[in-house]
Amino acid sequence: MEDDTVFVSHVQSVHSKYFDDENAYRGKICSLIREQWKDHGRRTTLDFMRELLSSLDEPMSSDCLDELDEIEDVHLKLSTEEFDALVQNFIFARKLQEATHEQIQLLKDGKLDQVRDPILKVYEKRIVTSGDSGVDYFNVDNRSQDFGELPPRMSTPFAVLNELLLGGIAIGEIWLIMGNVFKTQLLLQLALHAATVCRVPTIYFTLEVDKFVLGHRADCMLTGYPLEFVIEAPQKIKKRLQLIQEWSGHTPFIIRQFPMRTATVGDLRNYVTQWEAINNKKVGCVIIDYPDLLVPPKDTTSRQTLPTTEIYTQIGRWGQEQGVRMLVASQVTKEGGKAIITKRDGVAEDKQKVDISSAALTINMTEDEFRQGVMRLFIAKARNGTPFVEIPMRLCKPSYRFKEQDI
Repeated sequence: MEDDTVFVSHVQSVHSKYFDDENAYRGKICSLIREQWKDHGRRTTLDFMRELLSSLDEPMSSDCLDELDEIEDVHLKLSTEEFDALVQNFIFARKLQEATHEQIQLLKDGKLDQVRDPILKVYEKRIVTSGDSGVDYFNVDNRSQDFGELPPRMSTPFAVLNELLLGGIAIGEIWLIMGNVFKTQLLLQLALHAATVCRVPTIYFTLEVDKFVLGHRADCMLTGYPLEFVIEAPQKIKKRLQLIQEWSGHTPFIIRQFPMRTATVGDLRNYVTQWEAINNKKVGCVIIDYPDLLVPPKDTTSRQTLPTTEIYTQIGRWGQEQGVRMLVASQVTKEGGKAIITKRDGVAEDKQKVDISSAALTINMTEDEFRQGVMRLFIAKARNGTPFVEIPMRLCKPSYRFKEQDI
């Protein structure tokens, strides 16, 4: 086939042009093979690799061909990333074998002072092109430059959670709260902490709970008054709320209600953009309670409704593009709700929600714990690789705030 001939000629050109540059050679070869693999399939790519090795007429080519024959079945089971890594290692291994042959010849020629050079040359190239020359730990003047600095975090009301998740939620991250009860209560507490303690302008989108009910719950959390008092004597809590507002630097906390199944992620994003333009402030935290009640997007070509996961993908993209911290909630499956600990596979609808999220927290309680007003917050996923930790909590009345218990 003409395409096959063109591919082989391309690779031969890359070989002659870039062979002395380990990094460029490896990248160009992998790129060509990847494209060929995409067009013709993995088995065909292996055939082209055989033809390539035969045509290059370089040392060890026959051994390379034998090795390809032996591991062909393995190639056919690899993912794209695994295949790329294998090709890179394959090329580097060939250079090591060539260097070894050079060493043998140097030994035969009695050039003992040059024996180490071929191997050192190969490894020197590999180290230099990696872009990482190490860090001087005790060079305290350049520590922030060498080690980097953690991006600013928005803390949570829970010290243990902050410690486990490197200080809280970072700009552009999406945290997923999973459970069948107390999701809204926990989201609201996180939102109020963001606005009053962290002084981050916050917008709370509610798609299920009425905005007035949500407001009363917020009153209880902030003032400590019982719900009955908040409802019956709103003027009496006004002064306390004003003091809290002054203490928080008059940071905005907006509750915006949309009826369920009437708004898209785009509608919420447009609302935030308009609010920022009118108020000349940057929103730093957005809560969506909860995304499954938004209108799912449709494919622009077929107009077919896309899976629920696409809603979370759009939310994640929104957070990253605009530098907004996103807090969202989701139900769990019936089996997940009955489990002593709901793990990441207990999320309802689509498990890819957890994959999209930077962190996933599940609310767990038995019937006895529910009656006692206690629950366990389980870290089902964490960006820094330290999940699977339970944090015992108690629901304090009349504020209806969660408070960590001693572990």
